[in-house]
Amino acid sequence: MNEILQLQGRSWSERQIQEIGQWVRENPGWSRYRLSRELCTRWRWIRPNGQLADMAARSLLNKLHERALIQLPACRRASPNRMKHRRLACVPVDSSPVAGELGSLGPLYLYEVSRDPDRRAVFETLLATEHYLSYRSPVGHYAPMPIMRS
Repeated sequence: MNEILQLQGRSWSERQIQEIGQWVRENPGWSRYRLSRELCTRWRWIRPNGQLADMAARSLLNKLHERALIQLPACRRASPNRMKHRRLACVPVDSSPVAGELGSLGPLYLYEVSRDPDRRAVFETLLATEHYLSYRSPVGHYAPMPIMRS
């Protein structure tokens, strides 16, 4: 039976993963960057603007490596992405299943968490542990403004 793995919103067959693993083994001197770009070229993994989907391919390779489905070469240098290295202070969250009749569970409350450090920590912990893309920090106009000191 050909098992299917769900990663990055796509389905990957066992054959595809084995093909990637074999191809990585055949090129032991290549960097992770080179491997991801070659994967894009071979599988025609192109973004709508015509560029290679290099970061998506590298992310896929890293996830396969983390799950011990392929063996990537060692990293040659640290990622320059400062947000990738940010560590969240995860707080304990009760994630046990809730069971019972809906009416017996009590009321549902919604809270705006940006100005409440305790609730924000729970929110960030849940995003980091439960969301399929994980979480490092807010982006765009939702990100807190940096404090400028003169």
